[in-house]
Amino acid sequence: MRRYFSHGEGYVRLKINGKFVLEHRKVMEDYLGRPLDAHEVVHHLNSNVQDNRIENLAILNSSEHSRCHAQQRQSEHYVTLQCPTCGRLFQRKKGKHRWAQLHNHKEHCSRTCSGNDPQRPHGAAA
Repeated sequence: MRRYFSHGEGYVRLKINGKFVLEHRKVMEDYLGRPLDAHEVVHHLNSNVQDNRIENLAILNSSEHSRCHAQQRQSEHYVTLQCPTCGRLFQRKKGKHRWAQLHNHKEHCSRTCSGNDPQRPHGAAA
């Protein structure tokens, strides 16, 4: 069996009986001892699509798989902060957070906590 790499995505493919199959699906099928159903998705737990060890693979349905990647994107693009005024935890995009750090700008959870609320004059009681 010869290993090939797919164009673009980086998944490892195998040529078996003249047909290409994705190695991670073949590894999972061999482990389970049965063919995978069409609705079963094999997910790489460490996000390395070339790491096809069975301990790095999990079977999910498509909605679970989408949710998993959405959470991963969320953690890659957002940072969790604590408001210096009220102590509430909130999320901010990493790019905006870097800008605030460069400009020594304290980040707050809302305009009200930062004192920039046009509905409430700065220093006015809530």
